[in-house]
Amino acid sequence: MRSIKKLGLVIGLVASVIATAALAQQQQFINILTGGQSGVYYPIGVALSQIYAKAIPNVRATAQVTKASAENLNLLQAGRGELAMALGDSVSDA
Repeated sequence: MRSIKKLGLVIGLVASVIATAALAQQQQFINILTGGQSGVYYPIGVALSQIYAKAIPNVRATAQVTKASAENLNLLQAGRGELAMALGDSVSDA
């Protein structure tokens, strides 16, 4: 009985290691919420996305055009972005 439990534990550990390795190989996405293309948030978001894409293996980073602070915080809360540009007072009010 003990050998069956040990075998089950070993199989579970091996499956866990394989699953972790598979997840590590999958491409990860970083969505940076910026502002309008004519504003200051957008070029900063594009620069950050390029830095992240080069520096982090298996990452696809993008800068998303938005209506700036308020929309960025709403999208971030909804889980539709990983990083958001926002004014301090908007963050404080949120």
